[in-house]
Amino acid sequence: MSISELKTSLLQARKHVEDLKQKQTELTSRLTDCRESLPMLRMKIAEARQERQRTSDKVILGEASTDDLEKCDKLFTESEERHSKSQELFDVLAREIKVLADGIPKAISEGEAIRRRLWEAIAEQLKSEIPTKIFDLVEKWLSVKTQLGQDYEFSLKSLFKRPLDGKVQEIQQNLRKQYGLD
Repeated sequence: MSISELKTSLLQARKHVEDLKQKQTELTSRLTDCRESLPMLRMKIAEARQERQRTSDKVILGEASTDDLEKCDKLFTESEERHSKSQELFDVLAREIKVLADGIPKAISEGEAIRRRLWEAIAEQLKSEIPTKIFDLVEKWLSVKTQLGQDYEFSLKSLFKRPLDGKVQEIQQNLRKQYGLD
């Protein structure tokens, strides 16, 4: 993949993670609302059950009509249905939040893998810009150093001094700006 393709993939991966987090936040809010409504709905079922029992007793005693009992039965059934639907919604939201909670770290890891491939592609591009003559000269110089008994890694480190951390951070910041990775 080219640098621009990797950059596009990285931006898409970051957007995907943000979208997942946003969806998780929204669903968690809905789950909280649903959780808070369940006790009230259970209470309404209990009240409807008691009212149905009172009305049933009144029908038997001749103090209420069967229409009144049917209204109580309907209210009780509606209360149970509302509770059942809310419980089902709660369960669905809880499952989806679990799926998102498992998926977010995976999406972050995928984004990090893309970010790493992007920086590897940038490193390869920068390496390709180094003239071959420089590699040849460094190889010759290292051959002389090893002829003198000096260690390969030590020789390389003496030739290419490690920049100070501040300089490294400055270079990295400049590269992020150059490649639009801020």
